[in-house]
Amino acid sequence: MKPESLIYILVFQALFGFEVFFSSTNIFSGDLIYIFGFCRNEKLTNTRQNGKSAVVYHEKNGKFHLFTGSDVEFFSGKLELVFMTEHSNYRYSFPVNMRKTETRLITFTNQTAAAMVSDRKKIISESRSFHEFYKAFTEPYWKGNFISPAGHAPVSSDFAVHRSNSVTGVQSFHRGIDFLMPSGAQVYAPNHGIVVFSGFADIRGNLVIINHGMGLYTSYFHLEKSLVKTGQKIKKGEIIALSGKSGLVTGAHLHWDVRIDNTCVNGTDLLKMHFPPEP
Repeated sequence: MKPESLIYILVFQALFGFEVFFSSTNIFSGDLIYIFGFCRNEKLTNTRQNGKSAVVYHEKNGKFHLFTGSDVEFFSGKLELVFMTEHSNYRYSFPVNMRKTETRLITFTNQTAAAMVSDRKKIISESRSFHEFYKAFTEPYWKGNFISPAGHAPVSSDFAVHRSNSVTGVQSFHRGIDFLMPSGAQVYAPNHGIVVFSGFADIRGNLVIINHGMGLYTSYFHLEKSLVKTGQKIKKGEIIALSGKSGLVTGAHLHWDVRIDNTCVNGTDLLKMHFPPEP
């Protein structure tokens, strides 16, 4: 698959008029996969992913869509999907390859590192407290391709980089993308959506969470200032915040994460996908 384009891969076409397409079948841990299909002559009654129910958005013409993905720490295994119709079950199984990531030493001041250690319980507690904001599955608000929330700002730390704390030795995966942006730089909505949270948290600092529909959410951390309110409808390209260095950080930047079913996935995948243009 070319990095600048999305090639839909025809996987199967049954006599009943069932077709399904995947954005990629060469899957690595942490990848975001977009799936759409057609169920023309029968009704799609249920979809399961790795034994669990998967939520699918249905259109009136028999077309269906879903996003899916695996956690970056899903080191090996398979992505298994079963589409159940009135007459048949259509099964697809793809290996999930272990993502090769670089290990980067993150240099913290003693004071910052001490705060991270002392606040470890707070970090876990804060993370859990935000789970509820990523749960709702709604109709798609997004239309067309997604754009970078940072404009032309370069990436300073990519998704899934294996970070090692210079003081504590604690290692963890980076579950988002960091853009190199000074305090006060404009942050843009990558697509249409609804703001489900705009506020402050001790670790994440000033933050915004946007629901784009179909279980897809994007989050923006360590902001200098949010320019939107909870419940507000926003449009693609709208300025939603100013980047900053609030919360537990080592310097000014924008941390952007993309989630599907509350699992952080590679936002670069989303920016590379080509969707039908807006009407």
